Formats: sequence, C-alpha cells, structure tokens
Amino acid sequence: MGAKQVFIVPKTGTYRLETWGSQGGSGVNKNTETNGNTYYVRSGGYGAYSLGYINLNKSEKIFLNVGGGGSGYIGNSLLTNKSMYCYNCE
Repeated sequence: MGAKQVFIVPKTGTYRLETWGSQGGSGVNKNTETNGNTYYVRSGGYGAYSLGYINLNKSEKIFLNVGGGGSGYIGNSLLTNKSMYCYNCE
C-alpha cells in the first residue's frame, strides 16, 4: 500500500502539480449464466495522468499518498472484508 506524505509549501506562489496514478488491482467475476462455477480474472484499469496549477501560500500543507497501487483478489473471500480491498476507505 501507499505511504502518506506531507509537503509544506516553502514559498507563496503558483505550483505545478503533476501526478501519475498506479494500475488498479485485479478482480474476479463469477459467471452464473453458464454453469455457475466459471470465474474470470479481470485486470485493473491503467493509472491516470493529471496536470494542473494551484496557488499556494507559504506554510500550507499538501497531503499526498505515494505508491498506492490497487490490491487484487485474495482467495475465496470475494469482498467479504472491505479492509482487504480498500485503501483509504472509511
């Protein structure tokens, strides 16, 4: 999972924020229309890219989550435990 980091703005001004998202975790779908026992593994979506500019004041804090790629399907639990599949969820 990712690591939370804090950036403290050193100087008032306009900042360029450029981010790349990581790939999502894989999942499993059960096909009940055929025989009810067929499972298909689905790959997570590719990460997104974002670029923007923001005005920030000296000493403001920006909170970042770095390196938080999606987790995949685990065993036979099929989403029975939200904490195993969800990062930063409440």
